[in-house]
Amino acid sequence: MKFCCDQLRRGMSEDRALRIQQLESYLQTTEDVFEWSLVGFPLNIIDAVISSDVLEDRTEDVVYIFLCKWAKAKYIKSQRHVRRAVVSQLSSRLQFRYMSVETLNKLSLNSDCDPHATMPLVMDALFFKSDSSCASTANLKFVERVYKYRPVKVFKFNLPKQGCIVYFDIPHTGCRSMLPLGDVYSQKIELGQHGIPVFAACQHDPQQKEPSFGLFLDLITNNEISVDFEFAARAKPSGTLKVLHSARSCRLWKGRKPGTRNLFDMFWSSFTAEEGDYLCGSTLHLRVVNKHDRKIEHQT
Repeated sequence: MKFCCDQLRRGMSEDRALRIQQLESYLQTTEDVFEWSLVGFPLNIIDAVISSDVLEDRTEDVVYIFLCKWAKAKYIKSQRHVRRAVVSQLSSRLQFRYMSVETLNKLSLNSDCDPHATMPLVMDALFFKSDSSCASTANLKFVERVYKYRPVKVFKFNLPKQGCIVYFDIPHTGCRSMLPLGDVYSQKIELGQHGIPVFAACQHDPQQKEPSFGLFLDLITNNEISVDFEFAARAKPSGTLKVLHSARSCRLWKGRKPGTRNLFDMFWSSFTAEEGDYLCGSTLHLRVVNKHDRKIEHQT
């Protein structure tokens, strides 16, 4: 049975409570640089933290990457059989459905994982990402944690251009939390050699009496590329996706975030109202179609 870290802290030594707090902080804020001080953490603390439904972290990918690095550092080559048993045991605590497809593919090839234990969970997650109605119930015991970068479903294609279709869901509570100056980022979406997250933000225009809902693309690599993109949202009462904004041959580089400052052409209060057109089942369902046109080479 899983339990949250707050429950584990009760009745334990101050040292152990501080270790749990340190590990939680690492998973929430630290970039992909392994902290060697974490090698000495005992198995029960690692298990408690990554098993927690209330863990707040950047993405589920970060939890898996940390687990692999921790196990490799703690159990050296001569203890590989121990490392494989530990990684296989702890991997079952991960929330596979909220990992990226790239990480799921890496996990399926990880020699430190027992394929008999992990492959059913990997396949369940891939089915869930392709069509939730086809997903099995094997992983329903897990709930979505609080992620800094929200999970997305991504479908990639190569013709007529390399691109992808991204489904990005934001619950009503997530939309409300963006007021007054907040934003919600998706996981990084790999397109070619580029990482392109989508993000929503509460936008303030001096000429408007209320803020509005903005949706944008970002680029986290240092290249400049040209993209075609399209934003759509599921609308009531039919539940069909309605295209609300599109752009062709738009230049995208780090620091420039193309998109729209008012996706729904309405004030924030109208967008978040219960009778609003776009919160279907208390969730905003967005679709982003992104086609990578070309990389732009600058002349020197």
